Amino acid sequence: MELVNLFNSLYVSSCRIVQRNGHYHVYHRNVVSTFIGPLVICGITGFCGGTITLERLHFFLQSTAELSSLARYVSLTAIVLILTVWCLVQRSKVFKLLESLISYDRHSCRLINGRQPAIKLRLAKTGITFICLTYAVLLGIRAFMCLTYYLEFGPHTTILLFGAGLLELYFYLHQLFMQHFAEQFSERYRLLRCQLRPSSVRTLVRSVKLYDRLVLMQEIFADTFGVQLLLSTLLTFLDCAIITYHSIHMLGMGVSAITVAIESVFLIPRVLLFFGLTYQFERLSFEEQEFKNAIKSLQYEATEEHSEDYLNFLDLINLKLMTESPKITACGLFTVNLQVFYNVFAAIVTYIMILFQFRDFEK
Repeated sequence: MELVNLFNSLYVSSCRIVQRNGHYHVYHRNVVSTFIGPLVICGITGFCGGTITLERLHFFLQSTAELSSLARYVSLTAIVLILTVWCLVQRSKVFKLLESLISYDRHSCRLINGRQPAIKLRLAKTGITFICLTYAVLLGIRAFMCLTYYLEFGPHTTILLFGAGLLELYFYLHQLFMQHFAEQFSERYRLLRCQLRPSSVRTLVRSVKLYDRLVLMQEIFADTFGVQLLLSTLLTFLDCAIITYHSIHMLGMGVSAITVAIESVFLIPRVLLFFGLTYQFERLSFEEQEFKNAIKSLQYEATEEHSEDYLNFLDLINLKLMTESPKITACGLFTVNLQVFYNVFAAIVTYIMILFQFRDFEK
């Protein structure tokens, strides 16, 4: 649960978990600053971007490359603005989801008659470290560029570069926040499967009840973060497509390979983070199915020595688990899994081809 408090300290979530009298409790903390900060940065970045656009509108309209670059910054600001407002509206559901996780852990402790095993969220922790280090380097590079070429850039471009970098960081931390929940669910499915004990009807009953709790939490998650998942997919698609197009365009214009490499290197964190997000939801589906398979295997392992009540109960559980669990989707448009990762990059190729066709009209 320490990651929840880290996200609160990073102004991504307004919820914080505090331990009192041996129990965990959820509280709202930094509510105002969590939402005011991104809105202020969106406003300043939008103002500077709008000023630059009005001053150089004719220049942007002359080139597909410059117009697509403008579209990238506009979409980033608009998506982060929508994301911030949506998170403000949905903060009570995040609160409810965290309370459900804490309640689940209490009931899980009763199942094993002891202390809840530590849940290690390695992928989420690695992602947070990676994105913070990456954007520390990125903002450092932009600071150096702005100091070196300040007279050429001017104040508006300088503020725009820093503001866009902070908005990207905020957006990807939100993406990691969603990924962290998927990893929480996956680890609990894995632990629940390891805690199954054959020949114990009582254990099976508690395990199935815990499974029902996990399914309910997945429904709450899908309802809470469906819009964020859709925005995350959309922004990743636009960012990767436009950066790739710019890199190919610069090569065609005779720009040095080093400059193109510097431009292209920013694709790496975007691709890795989106892969991590889709991979974690794929793993969630896998762990859930593995739990169902473990329950089914108990029926095959049952012998005549087991009581009739035990065998009948296994039949009822397997009948219950035959129903398909609700999928985590992006506003019901598509299920979030690794297939989305592959589909997005297939769409990027198509989008780049369309941009090159528009460039042909410029000639």
